[in-house]
Amino acid sequence: MKRLFTLLALMGMVAVGCTEGGPDDDINNGGNNTEQPDENDTTEKPDDKTQPIQFVDDIVKGICIANWDANNDGELSYEEAAAVTDISTKFRETKIVTFNELQHFTKITNIEDYAFWGCEKLITITTPDCVIKIGTGAFCNCYNLTNVTIGKNVTTIADYAFQGCKSLACVIIPDYVTTIGKEAFMGCTGLDSVTIGYGVSDMKYMTFGNCNNLKTVCCKSKVPPTTSIDNGYWHGFTVHDGYGNVCNIGNTIYVPMESVAAYKSADGWREYADDIVGYDF
Repeated sequence: MKRLFTLLALMGMVAVGCTEGGPDDDINNGGNNTEQPDENDTTEKPDDKTQPIQFVDDIVKGICIANWDANNDGELSYEEAAAVTDISTKFRETKIVTFNELQHFTKITNIEDYAFWGCEKLITITTPDCVIKIGTGAFCNCYNLTNVTIGKNVTTIADYAFQGCKSLACVIIPDYVTTIGKEAFMGCTGLDSVTIGYGVSDMKYMTFGNCNNLKTVCCKSKVPPTTSIDNGYWHGFTVHDGYGNVCNIGNTIYVPMESVAAYKSADGWREYADDIVGYDF
């Protein structure tokens, strides 16, 4: 049976809709998404870094104060947040709902493995630009996660990072990302569109497996990313029913105009040759 796409934004990752342009208005459909930060963001940052951060979520505030309130004043200042280098799994399986203030933790380089695993009520989060890796299972099973702004300097989205985030509708993978891990977005059943940045060169097994509603994929890399082979065939963009059957759901895969022939002949992509369309990104 012909193997067709179901595919890729958080991070996820993962706001009010995908802001990046695409070949179809559906890419900017106002759905839920992972986004890259807005470089024109005019959000005021106080000159006095000793001022307290105004947290939207009281549970988030409580966890932050319990762990990083260095002067014990019952608040977390911008200065104290900027001193944190590792959030570990302090938020794992908690009932947090929103954590866009994470962007002020400007010395964090990794979202640790399983850092937000099982935060079933989490809806929105913004990672700081200093982050270079979204760890294994970092947002796995965050079922209500709809908006993830992934810092623009992320290079790796690890295995299972956003697995089961079924409320994500639109994903944008930042241009610095080179590797998307195994089953990273598997089971994101709400995904409708995905944009894969210019830098992605490696996509692992079942990266977007079982993303049953994925219809539009934009892959901006001029060189087709390599894909993983397992048991003799690749599942990178397929809907797979768990019984060895690959389901035909129909997708359009947009790639750079000059790379159409390369994609149509590349391992892991040639199976989708009829769905690959050139676009001038």
